[in-house]
Amino acid sequence: MKIEGIVKSIVFENEQNNYRVLRVESEDGEVMATGQMPPIIEGEEISMEGEWIYHDKYGEQLQVSDVEKSGKVSPLIIEKYVGSGILPHVGKTMAKRIVKAFGRNTLAILQENPSRLMEVEGIGKKKFEDIKLALEDQRQTQEVYFYLQRLGIGMAQSKKIIDKYQDETIQKIEENPYQLVNDIWGIGFKTADSIALRNQLDPSSPFRIKSGCVYYLKQEAESNGHCYMPYDYALERISRLLNLKAEDIEEMLVEAMMENLILIEYAGEEKVLYLPEYYDAEIKVAGKIAQIASRKEIIDVDLENRWKELEKKYRLSFSEEQKEAIRSSLEEQILIITGGPGTGKTTI
Repeated sequence: MKIEGIVKSIVFENEQNNYRVLRVESEDGEVMATGQMPPIIEGEEISMEGEWIYHDKYGEQLQVSDVEKSGKVSPLIIEKYVGSGILPHVGKTMAKRIVKAFGRNTLAILQENPSRLMEVEGIGKKKFEDIKLALEDQRQTQEVYFYLQRLGIGMAQSKKIIDKYQDETIQKIEENPYQLVNDIWGIGFKTADSIALRNQLDPSSPFRIKSGCVYYLKQEAESNGHCYMPYDYALERISRLLNLKAEDIEEMLVEAMMENLILIEYAGEEKVLYLPEYYDAEIKVAGKIAQIASRKEIIDVDLENRWKELEKKYRLSFSEEQKEAIRSSLEEQILIITGGPGTGKTTI
């Protein structure tokens, strides 16, 4: 089943695995589309292939197997751009009026014949003069905005990228899109990888391999709590992630270490991979624990009388387990208190 339409809204997206749920307006009405797809923004014209499935809660959906972008700038994208705050006196409502009046010709009119804006209700000579000055300032960045839109990057992120890279935006992204992961908050490896592949960057590019290694280790840390990963296991998982041979990746691991992107260390006799920040944190935590454990202070308190005072004051009764935990906290330098809900951890 092949369906063409305009993305009306993005209901859900997971940048880590590229799973997305879209509302798409087609000739036959609105379609709910789900599946793994490249970065997409509202207003893009896309062509989808897939199979119809039925969800008990959400009803009929298109399970997408392939997506192609038309590369055209749709009226909705133009509307978002014009109403994004780049032009004085033009908010969302005015942008809608402008695009309704000129449709796909809006950008051409803004560039070549902006005086026609005075045909739009609410734009008089004074407002037009202000808009005209802003258009002259925006002439260069407009091309960059739409370049980024075609890559699936939304307006807010586009502004951050242009603010960061200025006139070098297109050049920097085409040279190394993975730089976005480090420089722009909210852009992850999957988005950068999609941009790179669309720009036909070599899949075995050093930029891609090193960024993929860092991404994998971050995922393991943030999702599974691992400060490091066994070297051989990580190599095999990164190889799968990037669909490259392990030997190609191993060569880049050394380079990534030289650039302080990762660390190759040993846990006992086992070779492991760290991200530098987690290695440093682990060293600091271990040092702090050793420092606390080395203290010999013991707090002398008459616990029997103190318990009675507290039980009377707060109208509670300590269990034997709670008393033991309190006693241990005064005798030990480090203590871990565990227990299920309602067992009295907060009380002690």
